[in-house]
Amino acid sequence: MKLNLGCGDKPLGGYTNIDAQEFTGCVDIVDDCVDLKKFDHAEGEIEEIYMNAVYEHLWEDIRKYALARWHKLLMPEGILRIDSIPDFDRIAKAVTNKEKSYVHSGVFGLRDAYGYIYGPDAKCEYLAHKDIFNAAKVEKELTEAGFIVKSITNVFWGNETIDVNLNVVAIKK
Repeated sequence: MKLNLGCGDKPLGGYTNIDAQEFTGCVDIVDDCVDLKKFDHAEGEIEEIYMNAVYEHLWEDIRKYALARWHKLLMPEGILRIDSIPDFDRIAKAVTNKEKSYVHSGVFGLRDAYGYIYGPDAKCEYLAHKDIFNAAKVEKELTEAGFIVKSITNVFWGNETIDVNLNVVAIKK
């Protein structure tokens, strides 16, 4: 079984698509992506846990709990894939180097950085980003939770022209 956590209105084929709220025709199971109470029966049986643009919406203490929970659910050698974590190091580089913004006609500046640092709507608890990340921090969190990090790469998301996000693949020890 493969889980797609926080799927919203973007379900993936071959995955059980999970979100905290119902998106008609998209969500297979409404459940909290941290606790995953509906999967208590499947501890050690999940092949893969995937999420896209979810990890940064969790507070540090919640992430630590979530990583332990996901580790428990995954089978030995199970895969944890986390896509689209804003990379503060790369964001700072884009600002410092005055790289071209893909959002407006100017350079990538504080206005652009703000969206990555705080999220699409910092006033909304679910949409606000809860931390700042770079590759070293993400690797440390996953390693401390008992995962072996296989890869961390900078990637483009959507129509971005600057690779300011991280995709991570980790394996349960």
